[in-house]
Amino acid sequence: MIIKTTVEVNNNEEVTKDQNIEGIMITNTSLVYEDGISYLKATVTNNTGSDYELNEYKINVKDSDGNIIVTMPGYIGSVLKNGESKTINTMISEDLSNAYSIEYEVVK
Repeated sequence: MIIKTTVEVNNNEEVTKDQNIEGIMITNTSLVYEDGISYLKATVTNNTGSDYELNEYKINVKDSDGNIIVTMPGYIGSVLKNGESKTINTMISEDLSNAYSIEYEVVK
């Protein structure tokens, strides 16, 4: 039996662009939809000049009209030392292959 999987990569520039949120750089963003799950992966780097406690952030995924399609939770859950990078991985059971943009929001 052959199982066919569908993989769709969202290459929209507003999804994959680098973003700076209060000195926290989010780079290398990829958004892939596969078998009913959207996977978001990105690199988070602390460029604030000091250690930064980044426990939780929101990932607002928007359509081309600027409406939020879904808000995904994101967690680092620890202190990012100045200059340190971590990879974030988030998934949701929704098709985000046609999302227009992503905005990150730090929860304080």
